[in-house]
Amino acid sequence: ANKLAYAQSVWKRLLVSSPQTTALNVVGFGQFAIGQTFADLLNGGRYTALALAQGGMTTDKGKESLRKGKALFSLQHQKLKNFMDPYTTSDSYMAFLETEPDVSKKLMQTITGGVEATSEKYKIDPDSKVYKTVEAFTTAMNQLTGVRVQDTWTKSQMYMSELDKAIRLSEDKILRATYEDGTTLKQLLQDGNTNLISEDMANFALGNTLESVFSKNYTVAKPGSGIAGESISGLASLVEKFSNTPLLGTILPFGRFFNNVVATSYKWSPLAYGGIGMKMASKIAKR
Repeated sequence: ANKLAYAQSVWKRLLVSSPQTTALNVVGFGQFAIGQTFADLLNGGRYTALALAQGGMTTDKGKESLRKGKALFSLQHQKLKNFMDPYTTSDSYMAFLETEPDVSKKLMQTITGGVEATSEKYKIDPDSKVYKTVEAFTTAMNQLTGVRVQDTWTKSQMYMSELDKAIRLSEDKILRATYEDGTTLKQLLQDGNTNLISEDMANFALGNTLESVFSKNYTVAKPGSGIAGESISGLASLVEKFSNTPLLGTILPFGRFFNNVVATSYKWSPLAYGGIGMKMASKIAKR
């Protein structure tokens, strides 16, 4: 069973090894990134409007909301700089991941579309000549068709931007004690204060990055998501199990990608606002 599953995994990795797939991945990422930018700008406006309702610069809450609004607007300029200088962004990204092995593992274990990047879990003898030959060929095809380069570029762009956002919006007491008026990822890197980046900030950026490349794992329910969250994660698990089952996986090769398409379509559709409205109503009812 392991050998069949491994063979199917290799088939999937070769299936996405084409310039056309790489181009489509870039287009998909671009659409997500544009949507994320619009969301940031809307949230920036929301914080600014909230600040005015809170008394603006005359109250602490008003000042904090203004700071967050300004942070989201200025973040867009940094995003553009990251885009215009992809090599420096990628180098900073790889250097940061060296200090975060858990985050690095989750980002590297799949390539865009939720396709497994390696075959370690199948427990095939790594010293086998057949295994070495197959892995060398598959890796070479991924590199020659630009899959690896595109995967690193898209992830580095989104991760560094989202980590920067988490830092700018953070209310972490230790971080705010060091940078009273707020700070940026660039400042932390320059000062060598990456130790101030919390696990929550890193995981926030991780989640949004995996979403942007359609590789997020939806088989695990979020804490506190209740029966609805568990039901959704259960359905996502069934899809991935079907996709990973030898032979059946040829019918639905990319189960994780399918789950991400469904989740992203919901997130950017009017249906998502119904969920937001329900949460707001629930909070009001509890008061």
